[in-house]
Amino acid sequence: MHTFHKRILKEFKRLQKNPLPGITIKPSETDPNDLSVFVFDITLPPDSDGVLHSIYRSDIYQLRIKITDDYPVDSPEVQFLNSHPGSKIPLHPHIYSNGHICLDLLGSGWTPACSMESILLSIQSMLSTNELAERPPDDQAYVRTAPLNPKKTTFDYHDDNV
Repeated sequence: MHTFHKRILKEFKRLQKNPLPGITIKPSETDPNDLSVFVFDITLPPDSDGVLHSIYRSDIYQLRIKITDDYPVDSPEVQFLNSHPGSKIPLHPHIYSNGHICLDLLGSGWTPACSMESILLSIQSMLSTNELAERPPDDQAYVRTAPLNPKKTTFDYHDDNV
């Protein structure tokens, strides 16, 4: 058993017992006992008025979180998926068309105190506050040369307003 399994199992059970609004854990498509890959459906819950004002208000996205052997010291690999029928990648200035996410928490902002829950909440927040339905300016160039693993990318955080 990997050293991260206890931590992941604890996080997974917490998410099952206290589900986050707008987050659904999808069953593993490969091995239900595999604690290294999780797929989530992510939507935005209504705001305090019960009305959702985001440009993503009716969309459901699939997000894959792959846990590395160095978790929680190292962040997991996180990517939006579009490989399932009806799934798509959000049109967002910090999300590339291949599903890679430019988010500080997934790189240098990660600490062992972070969790799958903090990732999910950060991505929900990132989506809920965005008003621009556009890709990053370097999307096409990045996608042509990007590694399959988004953790192998060093992102330039050129826009903190989104």
